[in-house]
Amino acid sequence: MGKMVSVKVINEIADDITTVHWHGISQKGTPFSDGVINVTQCPIYNASGFNHMVYTFVPDRAGTFWYHGHVT
Repeated sequence: MGKMVSVKVINEIADDITTVHWHGISQKGTPFSDGVINVTQCPIYNASGFNHMVYTFVPDRAGTFWYHGHVT
């Protein structure tokens, strides 16, 4: 809690886009890191130079959280 978290996601899914959606983490100040494709975040394409994103945020509380990918 209170420390910066950075997670690099690389999309290697053939012919698809993706994001990562976090549960239990409020993303205050970083709503563009919430992982809902074309709602709160642009997708991560599987294309050279565009196939990764670094999610950076500070959790607002300690606990157990989970995440999952969103694809189209």
